[in-house]
Parts: sequence; structure tokens; C-alpha cells
Amino acid sequence: EPYINFLHNTSTNHCWHVLYPSEHLTNPQCCSRAIILVNSSINTSTWKQLPFPSSDIIVLQFGNQLGLCTILNVYNNFNSQDTLMALDTYLECNIANNDHMLWMGDFNQHHLLWEETQNQHLFNYATANPLIDLIANYGMIQLLPHSIPTLQASSTDN
Repeated sequence: EPYINFLHNTSTNHCWHVLYPSEHLTNPQCCSRAIILVNSSINTSTWKQLPFPSSDIIVLQFGNQLGLCTILNVYNNFNSQDTLMALDTYLECNIANNDHMLWMGDFNQHHLLWEETQNQHLFNYATANPLIDLIANYGMIQLLPHSIPTLQASSTDN
């Protein structure tokens, strides 16, 4: 989750364009839990932010003569499947079969497909199933090797 200051912005330098969720300013009571930083050396005519009706997902699309690549930064609240359902609906309506996609973010799910086996006590197959179904339905491939932690807590080294 990004740091958002009292002006509802995050801090960065001139080397980055900050992309906030579409509802960041129009729905300020919803805390933005995801941002995307795009290097300012990348020509702005090669990418655009696509609207998404949530403060938890940002959609960035790159395009050129070879096609489209859509990057989705997702924050999934572990207490609800609403974000994943919204993601599925969006993809059904907005992404063509020949588009390339990259999903990234914090999905707040523990599963043997990506988690270290020492964390088996955290696995909850029932809550992870909607994410597993989305991954399968859209033919996504996990880029990060199995058992590589995305967060290492200093207190537990876990």
C-alpha cells in the first residue's frame, strides 16, 4: 500500500509519472491502496491509463504496432472477493484475446502454488480459489518463482 499524504498524493521525484486509481480524487473516502509509477523517459504517446471503477486497481496499457500490453496493479482485500470479481468483469468486457497482460500487486492470498511450505499454516484454499480460478481462466503464468517471498517481516523473518 502506498504512502498517501494529507493532500491525497504520494511522494516521488521528476523521474516518474504517478498513476492513481481512477477514483482517487473523485471518491476520496476510499483509500487508494495501489499506484503505478511510469518512468518519465517512456514516451507518453506509447501508454495510457484506462479507467477502472475501484480504488484498488490501476490499469495501464502500452501499445505499438505489435499490439497491446495491459498491466493491472491489484490490491485485493483479504476480507472480500469484491476486487477479484470486479477484475474478472473488467477483463471479460475490456481485454481482447490477443492482448498481453501482466497482473501485479498484493493479492493477500496464501497458496502452495507460490508460498513457501513452511507457511502452510497460512494456507486457506477456500479464499484463494477465486484467484486460482482467475489465473486459470485467463491463462496467466506466474513469473516469480515458487517460494520467493514478496515481503519479509523483520520480526519473524517470514
